[in-house]
Amino acid sequence: MPGSTLKLGSPKVAAIIDQQYAQEPDGWRKRRLLAVKLAAKGTYTSAEVAELCGIARSHLFVWLRRVREGGLEALLARAKTGPKVGTRYGVEPAVIAALGERLAAHEFASAEAARRWLKKEHGVERPYRTVRSWLKKAKGVLRVARPSHSQKNPDAVEVFKSGLAEKLEALGIKAGSRVKVWFMDEARFGLHTELRRVWTLRGLRPVVTRQIKYEWDYLYGALGAVSGEAHFAHLPGVSLEWDQSYQRKPGGGRPRGDPCAGARSGRLSSARWRSAAAAASAHPRPAALQPGTQSLRAVVGHRQG
Repeated sequence: MPGSTLKLGSPKVAAIIDQQYAQEPDGWRKRRLLAVKLAAKGTYTSAEVAELCGIARSHLFVWLRRVREGGLEALLARAKTGPKVGTRYGVEPAVIAALGERLAAHEFASAEAARRWLKKEHGVERPYRTVRSWLKKAKGVLRVARPSHSQKNPDAVEVFKSGLAEKLEALGIKAGSRVKVWFMDEARFGLHTELRRVWTLRGLRPVVTRQIKYEWDYLYGALGAVSGEAHFAHLPGVSLEWDQSYQRKPGGGRPRGDPCAGARSGRLSSARWRSAAAAASAHPRPAALQPGTQSLRAVVGHRQG
């Protein structure tokens, strides 16, 4: 028994389908218009239209439904291939956002580490090259990290920066005195863990904590913040005696007896540093700093006018 013929059910479309079909160049759009044109004639069955157009009957029914609901505009609209808007290759935006947060925190030493994290934490399994491209698209770059002391306290660093002027004023230096500001530290030499590159955002300098083993060989150094003067001394250890010896002449050219005021942190406690400063200068002006802020240790010396 032959099937019933198709009925388009849209007289408005049937009136313009012939003209639209004639103007359309060959391609997927013309094939869809041909199917609707044959259906509009009302003399073909669905099987005959599908065979003439070289499509499945299920596709034909979908196209006719679109025409009845939205006209030819809906028929010729085609969804873009690829992931949905707001996703990356089918991955939820929240996962990509979390990936960006860890990238900014320098938590990935390699793209492979990021790939394993995605699989473990979010169940997203992608090839290495895909994850590496995601890191690049998130403005990620590989850079050698700057080492940071394990005892460094970021809050203490900010407190030091904001309160440095008050500490200098509290030293009680007379107005008109000639003041020298020194940044001082000692370095221990030995076996250090190697710092490799880590993924971070473009424009950021990563800072990571590293483990260090020393052979206990020391180099003291001081740099004049204003004058640019530098002074270094190779010493066998860190102690009150060696600190006192270095503080007596941190600038390499300061006259004997010139009073010195200092701020120090690290291996020596604040109380012991004050004792060292008192022994090194007749007029000490010590100020205590938080430990672990090696790059911010300051030694302040002044010369009476």
